[in-house]
Parts: sequence; C-alpha cells; structure tokens
Amino acid sequence: LTGTLDLQGGSLLCEGDLIHSNGSLHLNGGSARIVGDYRVMKERVGEDGALTWEESPTAYILMQNSADRLLVEGNFYWAGKDTTTTGNPGFTKGELLLMGDLDVLYNKSLYLGGELKTVFAGDVMQKLTNRANYSSTTKISNLEIRNPAGLLWSGWMHVEKFLPSQGHIYAEELDIYALNLGGNTLTVYGDFTVTGKLSLGGGSFTAEGNVHLKGTANMEGGSVKILGDLIQS
Repeated sequence: LTGTLDLQGGSLLCEGDLIHSNGSLHLNGGSARIVGDYRVMKERVGEDGALTWEESPTAYILMQNSADRLLVEGNFYWAGKDTTTTGNPGFTKGELLLMGDLDVLYNKSLYLGGELKTVFAGDVMQKLTNRANYSSTTKISNLEIRNPAGLLWSGWMHVEKFLPSQGHIYAEELDIYALNLGGNTLTVYGDFTVTGKLSLGGGSFTAEGNVHLKGTANMEGGSVKILGDLIQS
C-alpha cells in the first residue's frame, strides 16, 4: 500500500502479507483482514539482493469509527507515522484483533487510544515488543488478552485500562510505566520493574517473580500477592 485506501464501510481481504510503506488505510466503518503479516514500514533491497526494513513516517492507519475492525492473523510490525493523543490520534475507535505478535520498532510512537479495544487472540503465546527507550511510546487504552496461552511483554508497558481477560502476562525486561487493572484480575510471571504507577481499582494482582518497585502501587481496595522478592528504591 503506497497511497490512500478508504474502505467506506466495505471490507478488505489480503490473503498474504501487506506492506504499507506510504499513505493511509482508512477503515471508515469498514473491516480489514490481513491473513499474513502487516508491516507498516518500508522495504529496501540492497545491491546484493538482501532485504532490509526501515521506518515509514508517511504511512498510517485511521480507525475512528466504532464499527471499524482490523484483524491481523500474522504479525503486526509498526514503524509508521507517530500516533499521539492529540496531534495524530489515528486509533480511537473500533477493534484491533491480533492473532500474532505486535512489534513497535525504531523508537516509534503507537497510541492505541480512545475507545479502541486492542485484543490479543492467538492460540499460542503472543509477544508484544516495545523497542522504545522511553516510557510513553506505546500506550494502549483498552487491553484484552483473549489468548489462554498468554502474552509475553518485552519493554515498557503503558495500559490505561486492563479488560477482563483469559490470559496472563509473561515478563521479558518488562517495565510498567502505567497499568490500571480497572477492578480486574491479572497475573504476571517473571521478574519486572514498576517505574511508574500500578493502579488496582479494586482488582487482584499477582506477581510470580521478583518486583522492583521504583514508583507507586495504589491498592484502591484491591489485593496484591508477590511470590518473589519486593525490592523498593
């Protein structure tokens, strides 16, 4: 995809990989199903024939209608135009359904915000990788883990609301900048750091590992169980 594609309430089926290197995909009340990988990035073929990838600051997706549905059955690689809460709120409504991994590359900003629901719904463990070097790069407003095998999270975490879920989170160099359970239940396996704020909202949080608490944990009538060591600094 190198231009503008407006679904205008219709549907799109891509039976292989989709490379989105420029322009916009505007769901506009429609639905898109990507059977393979969805790469919002540019590809380069070197003189030796080797394929490399790079960021694409002119490629973006618009999901701003409650009827919008984007299903990615492969992996979703994001290296497109930075999305923010105000300047470029590309993802604000509808549902983003991921059956594979989510990989945010090149220190890009991805804000899956507003009323948008982001769902991990594969049948084997999925992975979210935030390769940024600061906390606010990848934010998810409404997160559901529908996959019973769970979600392996690598890097910074910023989740504004954790929805009732079937799966757990497995930590890989996980650092929580913000996590609001919203009264729900979550178990995190492995060691992790809380640099920012953990809010239970009356929910239940279990840590099956060591917790390095640099920020704050607000109980709000909820409960915390730590089966490893608690380190405060």
